Amino acid sequence: MELAQEERPNVDVALDWAIQAGEPAAGLQLLWMLEMYWATNDPFEGRRRVSALLEEAGADVDPAAYARALRFRGATHDFTHGSAALAVYAVTGSSPSATATSMRPSASR
Repeated sequence: MELAQEERPNVDVALDWAIQAGEPAAGLQLLWMLEMYWATNDPFEGRRRVSALLEEAGADVDPAAYARALRFRGATHDFTHGSAALAVYAVTGSSPSATATSMRPSASR
């Protein structure tokens, strides 16, 4: 976690680049890899970042990346997308994280 905190300025630059360069998939991957950092250190900024990247990706976002992004939003205390994440995981057939998602309060809504 210390390394993630030390590298936060570089992560911010990389996420800004992902949006400016039209590479939202790369930014979503970076967010996903650092999900625990965002969830415990700056959940509201993590949510803002994932929203901006999803907006940039539009309809072109890979369904599995979209599902991970929705699950990521849940980790940032936004419990409104858990059911949607489960639905996308079901469609894509890739659900390694669906169990964790289903334990969140939003999954029962």
